[in-house]
Amino acid sequence: MLFRSFVDAGTSGTTSLEKRDAGARLLAAVERGDHIIVTKGDRLFRSAKNALNITDDLREKGVSLHLMDMGGEVLNSSISRVIFGVMMMFATLEAERIGERTRSVKEHQRQQGLYVGGTLPFGYARKGRRVVANPAAANTAARIKELYEREGMSCRRIADTLREQGVTISHNTVYRIAVGRRKHDSMSASV
Repeated sequence: MLFRSFVDAGTSGTTSLEKRDAGARLLAAVERGDHIIVTKGDRLFRSAKNALNITDDLREKGVSLHLMDMGGEVLNSSISRVIFGVMMMFATLEAERIGERTRSVKEHQRQQGLYVGGTLPFGYARKGRRVVANPAAANTAARIKELYEREGMSCRRIADTLREQGVTISHNTVYRIAVGRRKHDSMSASV
């Protein structure tokens, strides 16, 4: 009997099994008569659709799936497949609820002016955990609007002009500021 271990360390369970490095290797390696043993079903699948699609493929290949939190093999009878499907629906629900709670907390932190990750809009900087307006960038934003609206310069030409003056900025950012495409970019021009 050959035993092999497949571990996707640091990979979210929300990523489909076949899109994970070890998950893809596992699915490619299994053959008729093999047994996959997993401690918890929600560590293997967070999507009921993904779970049911993959387990259908495993069953057709003659591969057994054992989930220790369900007490053993889950593909050998119609009842165990129904229970497995229901458990996977709960895993999907929990994954979605975690996402909702995370988005809610991040939005609350964002409203409090805290940095929650990602690229900050032009005109803002991090100061510890807070996001603060940068007055020098506000002056640059005002200059961009002036060059765009009054002088009729293109966004690329404005970006080139500002780079010559030591301001690192892309023509895309110039466009967003000049046209006011993002709420926080246009806010930075008025800070």
